[in-house]
Amino acid sequence: MRQSTVILSLLPLVLLSSCASKYQAPTSGPVANVTYVADIGVSSAFVFILGEDCRSTQAVGLIGQSTPPFILSGNPPVKEKTVVVPAKTPLLTQIKRDPATGLVNIYCLITTEFLPQPGASYRVLWSHDNQSCRTQVTRLDPTTGGWVREESAKRSDRRCSV
Repeated sequence: MRQSTVILSLLPLVLLSSCASKYQAPTSGPVANVTYVADIGVSSAFVFILGEDCRSTQAVGLIGQSTPPFILSGNPPVKEKTVVVPAKTPLLTQIKRDPATGLVNIYCLITTEFLPQPGASYRVLWSHDNQSCRTQVTRLDPTTGGWVREESAKRSDRRCSV
């Protein structure tokens, strides 16, 4: 029994590593912070940052409010995950939810693109109901301290099989 628990807990890491490398933050140049947030009630989803081509896609991790059935121990999803990203470079984020990774039987694949500015902080909120999935990109306004809609954010038709 213990051996099967260990194998099942490693399955998400194997699946992620077979298709995408783990995200590596930039070590030089202008940067911005992006926090990926799972809305209340969201079960789980995988977050990827797409590279210039699909082979350079990097896995950010699993976000969500509940652990998918196949993760018995190991790396459960987190409600939010913050990463440092290059600024002044279009950022393409792909959020994928497969019925096998959550309790709600819905498949979603959303790619969002925006242009992070140096020193700025962003939130990418991921939510779903039983019929659709959504992302909302906001930026922290340094003057008011509130979150405002990121004007450069848009949906992208780009897809990578990860």
